[in-house]
Amino acid sequence: VHGFASPIGGLVGIPHGVVCGALLSFVVEENIKQMITEIPFNETLAKYATLGELLANIIFDDIREAADRVIEYTEQISRLLKIPKLSKYGLSEKYFEEIIEKAKKTSSMRYNPVKLSDEALYRILLKSM
Repeated sequence: VHGFASPIGGLVGIPHGVVCGALLSFVVEENIKQMITEIPFNETLAKYATLGELLANIIFDDIREAADRVIEYTEQISRLLKIPKLSKYGLSEKYFEEIIEKAKKTSSMRYNPVKLSDEALYRILLKSM
């Protein structure tokens, strides 16, 4: 989330908090999906699963189902708070390549629990539109 905020803010002038709020659910979704695919039993995914169980007030048999609750919750929060799409602030696909290149160099991306591909980063930006 934060890895995108500076490049987007610098190129388009969107405030940091707006960028973070608009991207949160999409970044969480990509991270969880990639962890489930590549490293299904890891500490970060277990933390997401614990959070999902706390949010749902249910103990799940499947770590993936529990982690999916976090995705659903962040999407619901975005809807309830009426987080605007970044296109309302002037973000368009013409900026994506430069944003992705700059974002990949940030410490936030280096320390992300999984290395997201350029395609995953593109999907995140596209969903934020």
